[in-house]
Amino acid sequence: MVGIPMEVKDVTLDHVKSVYPPSEILTRWAAGEDADWPPLDEELDLAESNMPRLRFVPGQRVECRVGPDPVTGWATGSIVQLWYRQADWPEGSWAPYQIQLDDGRLIFAPQDVEQVIRSAQQAPPGPGAAGPGSAGPPAW
Repeated sequence: MVGIPMEVKDVTLDHVKSVYPPSEILTRWAAGEDADWPPLDEELDLAESNMPRLRFVPGQRVECRVGPDPVTGWATGSIVQLWYRQADWPEGSWAPYQIQLDDGRLIFAPQDVEQVIRSAQQAPPGPGAAGPGSAGPPAW
């Protein structure tokens, strides 16, 4: 599984080349040979990598989509980590953000798009605004 943390319309050939193995590696795999890929290791300094730039920074207040309802299915929290990954995820798979929700849950945003994560300031006012305890179970 390969994850490109952006919308399809924003993906370029360079993005695809940065997450898929080069033809030499594919050729070795097709021949049944071992070939180490990806070249990234767990200690990679992501700031120096060619990962796409994200919209939010650690500590920033956000709202995350955690339920099916487009109006009430949001929960507020703070960004705790950029380019989050879990040990059991396939190599090269990352989530753009890990978020500590105000209700105590620690979640990740699988994409950096408005439909999944948005600035807390952009929340609609009134009954549609998300708050602690206003969202259902996580959808991801």
